Amino acid sequence: MTTMYRGVRVNPEQQANDKSVEQPGVYRGVPRTSRVEKSPEMKSGSYRGVRWGS
Repeated sequence: MTTMYRGVRVNPEQQANDKSVEQPGVYRGVPRTSRVEKSPEMKSGSYRGVRWGS
């Protein structure tokens, strides 16, 4: 079964099997990798002039 999307015939079964692969590169002068790194949790800080944390 095909459907039309923005004037192009699309087969939903083919789209379900497609998987995007992240590749390393440079975007706007910043080197990027396919690895996602988590940022460390904040322990204390200031939000709108109010100090929080221990």
